[in-house]
Amino acid sequence: MLHYQPIQTHHFKNLEDLKDYTSDEQKHIQRVPLKNLLDSKSCFNLDTQFMNLKTGFTFNEAGIKSLCQTVGVPFNLLTRLQGAGLASDVLNDVFAQPETLKKLQNQHLVVDDRTNQILCLVSQSYRNYSNFSFLEDLLETGFKDNEFSFQEAVVSNTNLVLRTLSPKVKGCMKQRDGSDGEDVTTLGLQLRNSMVGESSVFAEYYTLRRICGNGMTVKVGGNTTRVYHSGKQSSFAYRLNTQIGKAIEGFEQVLTMIRTLGALEFRPRKLAELKAPVFEVLPQLKEASREINAFYSRNDEERESRLINDHSALIETIPEQFGGETSACVFNSPFRTNASLWDFLNVFTEHAKTLDHSERLDVEEKVGQLSVWCANHQTQLN
Repeated sequence: MLHYQPIQTHHFKNLEDLKDYTSDEQKHIQRVPLKNLLDSKSCFNLDTQFMNLKTGFTFNEAGIKSLCQTVGVPFNLLTRLQGAGLASDVLNDVFAQPETLKKLQNQHLVVDDRTNQILCLVSQSYRNYSNFSFLEDLLETGFKDNEFSFQEAVVSNTNLVLRTLSPKVKGCMKQRDGSDGEDVTTLGLQLRNSMVGESSVFAEYYTLRRICGNGMTVKVGGNTTRVYHSGKQSSFAYRLNTQIGKAIEGFEQVLTMIRTLGALEFRPRKLAELKAPVFEVLPQLKEASREINAFYSRNDEERESRLINDHSALIETIPEQFGGETSACVFNSPFRTNASLWDFLNVFTEHAKTLDHSERLDVEEKVGQLSVWCANHQTQLN
């Protein structure tokens, strides 16, 4: 049976702790040419290690999946093999094939030398850009001078997600129940980097609804800015500053989207009729939708109308199923009979706060995608 370690995820609430962590990370994340290991007769052993007479490496989940993808061995197949040593035998057989050896000549292992754990495979042409260098360049660009404040950061398998907010950029909506006060959403940027080849540096929009602390990431009009791990490293800071400047220019689009969603009434049947990607946000909803689709025969003449009815009913239950205290104040209040689409979307982001950090980021990104879809279909949803 194949053995590997879970991916470690670290959450940071202040910039100094993040800088300390990435400084240490930079010292210990190394690249090892796979060709050198193959030349020294390295092989898989005990379904756990890739080793030779001098050293041995273990894998985390991302590392073994990356290896399987590179050599064309289905990861799910290896995990189903029960016999002791069988997974090692399969991989050793694949590694002995000439076409595999040729494919691996230009691959590097990304290794944490503190544990000798393989995190990923990357091409030798992949230019490393450490998270610590990324943070230094980010501060060098004058990012701090623009008064962006650190919100939080998550690092998982060297994949960094950094969230910042600008107190100068916010959208305000009057409460729909007529009460005093405003519903304020602050805008900022979410920035990503990776040391294992999974992501270029890129920026997207991050929103934080102050009334409940719900976060969401948004791509508007394809305006996701990227700085690829290529070219001269000395130019990274300049290119990063340029792309962040372009992202800042798009803040007004996000404010417009939020105002649009706040003005649209939450209508479950409309969302069902238009096949809005509501059920893509959470796996539980995706499975429930799949079961509804499978229930009705494709030969049923009334299948479409029945699907709309059932999906509409499912959407209507979402605030009760997944909403928290803030959502209950909207959807269970006798004074609120006209919840907005923005209220509905924040049911998901409120639920996301109960998940672990990786799942939360994924849900908040999917809510952002649904938000953009709704804004783009505002005429049909009105």
